Order: sequence, then structure tokens, then C-alpha cells
Amino acid sequence: MQVGVLTQIFSLGDTCGSNALNDAFRRLLENLLTDHDYLHEGGATLEGHICKLAIHDFEHYVKPVWVVSQNNQDYQLEVLGLRSDPGSQRPCTNRLTIQAGHLKNIYQHICEEVSMLMTKQLHATAQLGLKTGKVVLVGGFGESAPLRSHLREALANFNAAHDSNAQLYVADEHERITAVDAVSSGGVLKALNKLYGPTRVAGSSYGTRCDEPFEDSKHAGQLSIQGRQNTQELYVEAIQWLSKKASPCWSRYPTIVPAIAPRYQTFPVRNADGTINHGPFICQDEIWVSDEAYLDHHSYLHEHNKDAQRIGTLKTDVVHLLHPQFLVKNEGAQGPSCDDGRNLYWKFPYELVLTIDGLNMKCVQAFKGQEIGAMRVGIAPGFAPGAN
Repeated sequence: MQVGVLTQIFSLGDTCGSNALNDAFRRLLENLLTDHDYLHEGGATLEGHICKLAIHDFEHYVKPVWVVSQNNQDYQLEVLGLRSDPGSQRPCTNRLTIQAGHLKNIYQHICEEVSMLMTKQLHATAQLGLKTGKVVLVGGFGESAPLRSHLREALANFNAAHDSNAQLYVADEHERITAVDAVSSGGVLKALNKLYGPTRVAGSSYGTRCDEPFEDSKHAGQLSIQGRQNTQELYVEAIQWLSKKASPCWSRYPTIVPAIAPRYQTFPVRNADGTINHGPFICQDEIWVSDEAYLDHHSYLHEHNKDAQRIGTLKTDVVHLLHPQFLVKNEGAQGPSCDDGRNLYWKFPYELVLTIDGLNMKCVQAFKGQEIGAMRVGIAPGFAPGAN
């Protein structure tokens, strides 16, 4: 498909992509579980349960199979510790029923928002005396069958009212694999090969805070801190820039940054007063951004990172995942044996994975291949206007 003349139509956008489904589902969960504060037990939190359901379960168990036009069955999701099911007349413990009608309302509302946005852009095009031939959906939500069905109906109504023949463009399987996403600004297709579109070159660096064991070859001259469990160890409070400024970031496939391996956090077995530490045990990862920095192994206080700012913190309580195999003897401790736990601490291993997908970055904490915590960060300001 060749485009000889490019006309840019400016039209307001909206937040109505695939993430909007997760946000709406999260609000539904908050309403259903509003009277179940007792889930704040054993180190777990109500917010943690909701995050798992809204991000992991909804993404993997509901989205791939949901079809608005079908008579879908209610969904049952696992919520450990739930005493009664607020979504069912025949409640069962540890199960939360999501009624199909609620899901249908969520999908229809979001699809209608996308439809209204598309129609506004088509009207803006028509007002310039131009005819739209194809409508290209940009982003992962464009693969949604319910969305495509809804937009085809809206296009039929628009065509009938404006003597138009606009169609929804759906690439075949080969093009989906090999073609770079088209960039649409307003309602007009620019180019499928992005020849004239803005490139996806990162204008900022994104990274995470991590305490790196001090090595003279990497950290000479930098401030260091003592280890929290073993005070004989030295660490540098560094930032590792995982997505670096001026590096290309493509939107067709998520860019998965290798995990910081091994990633771990330590917790004392006993509190300062000698009592057993029952938690919570929080794995915490800070996400940072900088318009200038890109070098690793530098303290967040270093001159190189002077403009770096923290933009988010991912926290996950892992008290339910601790196992005796994660107990470590404090080799730097002084005094009697560690039989009573005074010289022991927990060393919990996990992975941190950053996935850049479109204009969002998903930060995931994973344990044994399973997601235990996640957070999304918008990174649109890091790209040129119009990049997708």
C-alpha cells in the first residue's frame, strides 16, 4: 500500500487501549472485595490479591478467550483466604466469581470509547474533504476480536452517513510478523513501513536501583554502604540502566530486558528485640528515569546520575514464598552459634524483568517463572511525538 501525499490530521486521543480493560476489571474487583479486609492476613494484602487478579489472571485466563457476542459462562478465579464469594449466590471459599455480564459491560464500554475516538478522527478527515480508505489499528489491542467487530459496525454507520467506503485494515499473518506498525496521527494512515514516521529512539534512559557488591574495578572512588545482614560486606547503591538513551525500541514485539541475575533481597530472621520476624517481607524495586545518564555501576548519588529521578516503586510481599532453603548463615556475625536464628537471615532469590511494549513499560517480579508482582510505567514522554 503506497501513500503518495501525507496529510496530518490532529485529533485528541484517549486512554482506551488494552490496559483500560485491566483498569476497569481492577475497579470491579475493588467493588466486589470492598468488605473483605480480613484478606490482610499472614503478610498478604487485599491490594496484592487485586493486583494478581487484575494483571496476571485477567491477562492470561480471561482476555485470550473472551468473545462479547457469545453466551459466556461466569469465571471463577482463585483468591486464597476468601471466606465467601461476593459474586455468587452459592458462595465457595477461596473462589471469586466474575459474572459474564460484568465482563461484557467492561468490554462494551471500552470498545465504545475506541469507536467514538475513531469516529471523531474520521469526521476530522472528512471535514478536510478527504476520504479515508483504510483504518489501521495500532497497538496490541488491535488484535482483539470484540474490538474489531465493534469498529466494523461503527464504520458501516459512518460509511452510510458520509457516502464513504472506509474499511478496517487487518494485516495477514505474514505482515503481522514482518511489518513494522503503522503510525496513525488523527484518522489518516501515514505509511505502513513508517518511512516518514517518527522513529522509536529512546530519548531517556530507564533503569532500576540495585545494591551492587563493591568491586574496585567498577566502583573505585564511589560511596559505599555496609551490608544490611553482613556488615563486613560493602555495596554501592547503583542504578542499572536497562533501556538506554538513544537506543532503538521497537513496538511490534515487546523488548524483554534480561533479568538482573541473581536478583535477591535479604530479611532478618529475628527483629532487633530478639523476637521472631514474621514479616511482611517486601521485595522492593525502584524504577528510575534520566534524560542524560546511561552508564551502569554508578551510585544514584554520582554526578553521572545527577538528573535521575525515581518514577515508581514495585513492592511485593513474599512472606508466603519463604522456605528453609533460603536461610543463610551470617558469616560476619560474632557470638554463639546460630541455633536460635540470631545469626541467620533470609536470602530470597527472584527475577526482575522489564518489558517495553508500545508506549508502556511493564516491570515484573518473577519467582520460579511465575509473576509475583507487576507494575506498568508510561514511557511516551521518552519518544518523539507521534511514535508508537
